[in-house]
Order: sequence, then structure tokens, then C-alpha cells
Amino acid sequence: MRVRVERGYYCFGTILGYRYAKAKDGGKMLVPHEAIAPVMKEALEGFAAGRFQTTSEVARFINGFPETRRRGRYGLSRQMAKNALLNPIYAGYMNVPKWGISMHPGKHEPLISLKTWRKIQDRLAGNAHAPARQDLNHDFPLRGFIACACCGNNLTAAWSKGRNTHYPYYTCQNRHCEMKGKSVRREKIEGEFETLLKSITPAPRVFAMVKSMFIQRWGQMTTLSRQTADEARAEIPALEAKTGKLVERIMEATNPAVISAYEKQIAALDRRRLFLEDTAKNASPVQGKFDDLYRTACTVLANPHKLWASGRYELQRIVLRMLFTERIAYCRNEGYRTAPISEPLRLLTSYCTAPKGMVGPAGLEPATKPL
Repeated sequence: MRVRVERGYYCFGTILGYRYAKAKDGGKMLVPHEAIAPVMKEALEGFAAGRFQTTSEVARFINGFPETRRRGRYGLSRQMAKNALLNPIYAGYMNVPKWGISMHPGKHEPLISLKTWRKIQDRLAGNAHAPARQDLNHDFPLRGFIACACCGNNLTAAWSKGRNTHYPYYTCQNRHCEMKGKSVRREKIEGEFETLLKSITPAPRVFAMVKSMFIQRWGQMTTLSRQTADEARAEIPALEAKTGKLVERIMEATNPAVISAYEKQIAALDRRRLFLEDTAKNASPVQGKFDDLYRTACTVLANPHKLWASGRYELQRIVLRMLFTERIAYCRNEGYRTAPISEPLRLLTSYCTAPKGMVGPAGLEPATKPL
């Protein structure tokens, strides 16, 4: 099995998103699963980009597809989702610590780039998000984004039992707040939120200008990506030369401490080389990707209420994160306070509502006395 791994073939248990198939030189190898691989790719890239903030959200997204549900009542757990995010197998590499194998390139097709996988590791190491609550579901999509206007604490939500059925309510549970225990019906608070979404929808005419700006920015990103790939290719020979010199020094050294230091430097240079090779390979934007990205972004900006009305929990959370920079304050008697709208939507709406007209003969500056 160790020799098999050193040749680039994964030979352990199943990996969600892959299946085993016959290899050309004998044995079996990992190949992307036709139904599950796209889901895992979207989940991994979504966490790297910040679409999913916690491992619980990743697990909930994956469990939303019947093809990915495992045995058991609850499907993929939060720990399983974290293990998938930590696993470099999705970037085309293998780690087997018990055999001293670290970031060994595999022959299977990766689902994400090494750069994306490194972003995932940085987010897991640097962002200390609290675990998502188990009752954060499609029943109360505004939970966590609505704050009490009196005390500033988040409004909680729950089902209250009536005489014949259960009723959904949002409430403030801060014991020092005068609104503690005073509930608001879900249809009221969410209905007013839909009205708020309709009021901040920009006019359709601005998106021709937005698309031209996107096209120009896409061209700039393409040029920058090509330059980054060229720089990465140029740096690889220098790293290989440094590695060769360190190997020669190891052959001449006799002190174990010096040999260990050289081995650490070689390992660091090897990791850098792998990163540069991945950057040179995946730096350029994928052709045909622009239309998909533009369509997704403009769908949210052009008509956020349409996505919200779809009822899909993950789309509703995207709307909340893209449109608002902070929590929205809600008063039980007065409704929503001024919403903290994100900068892109604010610029689009201000462009639509700004007064337009020709500059007068006197100009824009205030009049001054003649000298």
C-alpha cells in the first residue's frame, strides 16, 4: 500500500465525491463521482470564498442533496465536513503521516486547486466562528440577522404551541430589555422584510453599465492571472536549484542537527514548488466562467426578493450576506430601522434615485464677488 501511495494512487477508504475505477496500469484509482463531485466542489469553493461561514453550514449544504446523504439519521456531521475541508485529496494531494508522506501528488483528478485548499486551511485556522445552531433552518431564515431595536441583542425564534397547532414567533430574550418576551409573528416580520427587499431593488437599466464594468474588470483579472502564472513558472527553476544544493550539503554533512535543518528547508522549498506549479496551472480564469459569475451576482443585485421568495435556505443566507453589512434593527411597534445596505447595492440604488439634470449657466460652485 505504501508503494501504491508513492506512485500516486489513493488506496484507503472511500472519499465523498469520488469513486474507485480501474487504472490503466492495474489496480484501482479515484475518479470523480458524477453526481456527488459537483456538490463537493461547490461546498469546498463556497467555504473558501466565504459563502459558508462554518463547517455546520457546509454539512447542511451537502446534506441537502439526496445523493450525498450517508447512512444514519442525520447524514454528514459537522466533524465529517471539517475532515473533508482538511483533506488535501480534493486538491490532488495525499497525506499519510504514519508513513512520513506529506502533500504527495496523486494521479486522480482534483476537484479544487491547491490555492483554494490553502484558503480553506487559512479560514479554518484563523476564523473562530461559533458552531451554527441546530435550529438554524428554513423555518427562521432571519435568525441571527435581526436585532432588537431596544437592546441590540439578536432576536431569537421558536415555535409556540397553541390550542390546536404550533405558531412561529420571533422574540427578544434579553432580561434587561423592555421588549423581553414580547413576540412578533413570523409572517409579520418576514413580510415586512420582503417589503424592504422590494424597496432597495435597483432599476434594470443600470445593469448594462454594470455588465460593461464587469467585463472590463474581468479582462484586468485575466491579464493579472497570466502575469502571475508567468512569474510562478520563472521561480520554479530557482527553487529546484536551491533544493539540489541542499541535497548536496546533506550528503556532505555528518551532524544530525545540521541534516535535520537541511531536511526542513528542503520540505519548505518542496511545498513552495508545489504551490507555484498549481498557481501556474490554474492561474488563468476558466473560459466561459464569466457568464455564470455575472449571472449569479446580478441575479442577487437585480432582484434579491426573487431569490428570497424561492424558499431555499442557502439562497436566503446569500441574499442577507450580500445586501447587508450589519444586523438589521427591528422595533416591534415601528418595524425595521434604516438597513445597513452593502456598498455595491447602495451605489446602484443611489444611481437610480439621484436627481439628474443639466448644469445651470452659473455652474456648481458658489458665486464669488468680482475682484
